[in-house]
Amino acid sequence: MKEQFDETGVYEELPEQESMLAQVFGEGGSEWLRFCGNRMSSRLTGKKLENSAFTVRGRREKLLDRPIAQKFMAAFCYEGIGYEISFSKLFRCPRTKIEVIETEETIFWNIRQGDRRTILITNIRCPKGKTFFAETGARKKSGEPERYLRCREAQARVKLYQRDGEYCTLIDDVDIEGAKCEFGVV
Repeated sequence: MKEQFDETGVYEELPEQESMLAQVFGEGGSEWLRFCGNRMSSRLTGKKLENSAFTVRGRREKLLDRPIAQKFMAAFCYEGIGYEISFSKLFRCPRTKIEVIETEETIFWNIRQGDRRTILITNIRCPKGKTFFAETGARKKSGEPERYLRCREAQARVKLYQRDGEYCTLIDDVDIEGAKCEFGVV
């Protein structure tokens, strides 16, 4: 295995045959994700979005290896207008569905979030060539260091819809490049 060092910790590159998700999620516990980016362009207009930023973060709680709760929030500042979906705002009836897929070259996070006002469909792609193991500096009960995966060049496609009663209006379909994505198990 190769190791790379930088100011935030040690990164390890896995051999090709090992599954990155199995290395992290195989430890059990609650899966978590943090994704943020601001280099955006609109698929509808073709323009760069200069006054915009997007973040999604949270975790998927487990009990006996079955997901029981998905505590995710997303915040999207789209051209100066704020949109937010948060599990903590129960009066808006938030809902989240998550799917994680690993292929030979990429790890995908497909997240569908919605509440009474907004729908966000987020598809995150983390190329394995740009994804490394990192250590938090904290220790588990067993004494081993806590590890997570970090991708420095993640991409995403975000579809933002505004709800109006029974109808939904597509506000924009956005591509995000060069974003930061971290995920692991708590």
